[in-house]
Amino acid sequence: MAETKSWKNWLHTVNTFYKPFPKVCSNFVHNKHDSRPYISLSICGERIRALFDSGANQTILGSNGLYLIKKFNLILKSNGHEYYLSTADGKDQKVLGTVELPIIIDGVCKSINAIACS
Repeated sequence: MAETKSWKNWLHTVNTFYKPFPKVCSNFVHNKHDSRPYISLSICGERIRALFDSGANQTILGSNGLYLIKKFNLILKSNGHEYYLSTADGKDQKVLGTVELPIIIDGVCKSINAIACS
């Protein structure tokens, strides 16, 4: 119940802030088991839900999304060094490298550089 209420409060705040831009709010989706904001988008035509972390310094492709690299023959670039980063859930994740992700939101395609983590 508290998760649903916090989601509704967050969505109300976003709707109020972006009222002049109604298309923005239509991309946010609720994740049943997570009160954080998610956005609906496509990567190479595959619809996914991605965590919308407005405080992130970099886009992260986590372990649940690594299948996209193989499925769409995306190039994973590694610098050969082993290092870790902390994600939105506070956990340390091993960095595998970087990958260019062709994302589509509301019909607009943009290639973004993401860090792939395991």
